Amino acid sequence: MDDRLAALKQRFRDRATMDSEALERIAADLELGVRAAPLLGEIRRISHSLSGTAGIFGFAEISTCAADLEAFVSDVPESSELAEACRVLVGAIGRTP
Repeated sequence: MDDRLAALKQRFRDRATMDSEALERIAADLELGVRAAPLLGEIRRISHSLSGTAGIFGFAEISTCAADLEAFVSDVPESSELAEACRVLVGAIGRTP
């Protein structure tokens, strides 16, 4: 059982890394002036998925940051702070062992 759980956690880490890279690209696009509207669906998908899955595997910081980003996108989707909000989650993913 421990081997299977370790394998699942590793798959989560791998996926979280890919999601982090996608969020970093989105943040860079936002800073270059790309409109947020076309990017919101991807931000919501990533943040929603990470929020639940990270919590299941015990990655509380990622789960909390992802939930915060999901709420932020819903509350203020056109905010000038959206790029920074994405990077908060990117940082949490980067700090995860």
